[in-house]
Amino acid sequence: MMQNGATVSRGLRVAGLAKHSGALPTESLIRDLLYRFEVWTVLECHAVQLAALSAIRDLRHARAISTGLERIMAVPGSPDWNWLEVELHRAIDDQSGNQVLAAMAERTHREVQEASERYSRGPMRTPEALSRIQSQHHTILSCIEAGQVDAAVQHTRAHLNFLRDATVDRLKGEIAQFSFVT
Repeated sequence: MMQNGATVSRGLRVAGLAKHSGALPTESLIRDLLYRFEVWTVLECHAVQLAALSAIRDLRHARAISTGLERIMAVPGSPDWNWLEVELHRAIDDQSGNQVLAAMAERTHREVQEASERYSRGPMRTPEALSRIQSQHHTILSCIEAGQVDAAVQHTRAHLNFLRDATVDRLKGEIAQFSFVT
């Protein structure tokens, strides 16, 4: 679907260049992504902290989304993974009780995904990475449910650092591949 000159798919808006359009990642893009990951980490960790501190936690919706992620892990490169992962993080962030914080974290997450996917020439995540990401999701949810504030924040930070490093490594690899070819 087109909206204001941008493709909209399952809630992810891909502005400007379409995915796999031949555009190459640049060092500038990577610096921008690193900044966005930093912002996302601060927002997400704060939301997780508030969720774990909350006297009332209902993670049934987040658990149901996680189950959906489990089902599509067997389909490498499935576009459903991306939008469901955003939904999972949003469901977790909603437990913070702060809808402004949850919306800011979601928006930053979507920006990271959109920029990463736009410049990737294949699936961003290997099956092994998806399995590790899912394991991290389960750990974060368990820590929140148990009210383990420090552990929930620590695991969230580790999760987002893993995503950051994997994303940046993938895009740097594409830059190196292009540089090697030319």
